[in-house]
Amino acid sequence: MYQIQSKASSDAGCAECSDLLATFMQIILQRLTAYAGGQMKTAPPSKPAIYNDFTDYLT
Repeated sequence: MYQIQSKASSDAGCAECSDLLATFMQIILQRLTAYAGGQMKTAPPSKPAIYNDFTDYLT
């Protein structure tokens, strides 16, 4: 009886955690695409904005 209850509660917690993680990843993806979209308008067409950001970071 105890094992069944602990299994059910752990599954519920896992589903809740995965939902939270999915929401978190979705927010990050939206931020990244919005940032990349804003950078693409100002960056020269020869190089992607992400490439410029990385080279600026490395130098």
